[in-house]
Amino acid sequence: MTEQVSPSRSTALFVGHPGHELRLYGWMRREKPICMVLTTGSRSGSDTARLQASSDLLTTLGGRPSELFGAVLDRDLYAAVLAGDTKPFLKWKATVVDVLIRNRPELLVIDGWQLYSVTHDLAHVIGRLAAEEASRKLSYPVQFFNTTSCRLRSLAACKAVHAPASSHFPKANWRIGLLRSSGYRS
Repeated sequence: MTEQVSPSRSTALFVGHPGHELRLYGWMRREKPICMVLTTGSRSGSDTARLQASSDLLTTLGGRPSELFGAVLDRDLYAAVLAGDTKPFLKWKATVVDVLIRNRPELLVIDGWQLYSVTHDLAHVIGRLAAEEASRKLSYPVQFFNTTSCRLRSLAACKAVHAPASSHFPKANWRIGLLRSSGYRS
């Protein structure tokens, strides 16, 4: 017999790039989530300023970064995609599952499916699969909600983002977060 685990009141956030949390400033201030960021968000490959700014903002708001926080350079993620190498994606999904199981959140907020950025869409898929697996292992549903980090480029993307299990957070949160987060550079 599987023992049922109760969810904690915690929440979690999983996004593709640092900076996406700026759209969720008010929610993050209220919920203080454990945060997972897939890439460093660096165009050059070595600059970690965006990741550090995200970490600083998260800490200021009472949240906490997880062990999956800037796990990969953007260029390495794209190289894995082009090579058809699924191993890193399976590893990242397993890490998200582990974070969810350890923290027992009721809610996981993820990047929405946008058909715009490979990283955003992969974070969406990894997040949904991880929530599903964690739900089975925890014996309660880890709800997930989508957030958009950029403007949608097509009607198909708009329909995908507005799936029944999605919700959106107001743009005002992004503006407030941007104004209050010192050190953030795009």
